[in-house]
Amino acid sequence: DLGVILFEAIVNGRSVWAILDNGAGNTIIDTGLARELNLQVESATGTIRTTHSQTEKSTVNGVRLEVPGQFKIAGNFVGADLAAISEVAGKEVGLILGSDILSNLSYLVDAKNKRMIFVLAGGMNPRSPSVTVIHLSNGVLEGTLNGSPARFQVDLGSNSPLLVLRDSWKKYFEMSDTTTVSRSIDLSGTIVERVVVEDVAVSFSGIDATLDARQISSSRDGVDGFLGFPVFHDRVVIFDYRNDRIFILD
Repeated sequence: DLGVILFEAIVNGRSVWAILDNGAGNTIIDTGLARELNLQVESATGTIRTTHSQTEKSTVNGVRLEVPGQFKIAGNFVGADLAAISEVAGKEVGLILGSDILSNLSYLVDAKNKRMIFVLAGGMNPRSPSVTVIHLSNGVLEGTLNGSPARFQVDLGSNSPLLVLRDSWKKYFEMSDTTTVSRSIDLSGTIVERVVVEDVAVSFSGIDATLDARQISSSRDGVDGFLGFPVFHDRVVIFDYRNDRIFILD
């Protein structure tokens, strides 16, 4: 289990594995796949910053993306080498679906039943006493971490339940807290080590959870940390960022 949302998509007629990552600013096509499809890959146009390093990006022209029965889109996409992600996933990942497309959609994720539904933003508005509505403020939800106020963003592309920014770490953890070290890999293929505190109390919108917290060196104004996909894995969730809402269905 990769711990992120992996699904099948069609890119220029070929079925590929894709990852849903609302934390990625751009949708990214694997440059190796693009060349196999005889798409025009321009010379490197800059870099994509990852958590601990950066990797080259290019522009890939003439991409046609389809999620069967749900939506189609065509245009020029960002290209990057996704080989490191494929190695971790154990599958050839051809695409990362990022927020440039997702921001125009509402999407239901039901991981237990391997189900995902995309509609235009605002197109899902469940009304039931059993539905929990999480109201966001510019994509940020407020809650508590270790009993103290905290501001989180949801990063469905992260397989870590809770990432806490280094600048905020001291607000929630003491030097005496028992820590361990975990290893992970980012988009560039860089293996990184992270400090971990286990069994941390997190609460938001009436939901209580006990999560392992990992420290990251990234900085983000107005945010203390990120809630990853594992937090929502056992729930049916609708994400509607255009309207600053998340629905959790019972």
